[in-house]
Amino acid sequence: MSFSGLDRDQLIRWLEETLVPVEPRARFVHHLRARLVRVRGGLMGSAWPLVVAAAATLLILMASLGLILRFLLGLLGALGLLERGRRRSSAA
Repeated sequence: MSFSGLDRDQLIRWLEETLVPVEPRARFVHHLRARLVRVRGGLMGSAWPLVVAAAATLLILMASLGLILRFLLGLLGALGLLERGRRRSSAA
């Protein structure tokens, strides 16, 4: 198979001559290794995600409790109105 008039061996030689291997700087490699160790070694980067999750769960729980209490108070109010209506109709 040829590529623009070059056979495979010529193409490989040409690529080896033109492409220069690049070595990263030692500082970059050091930082990259440090990041990998931190990601692998730590369960979490910090405790903030746990705090946020706990706060969100607490807020949802409080909102649900508030909704349930409002429903129960409304139900008690409706039952009280019905009872008052019965007392008035039986007294009359």
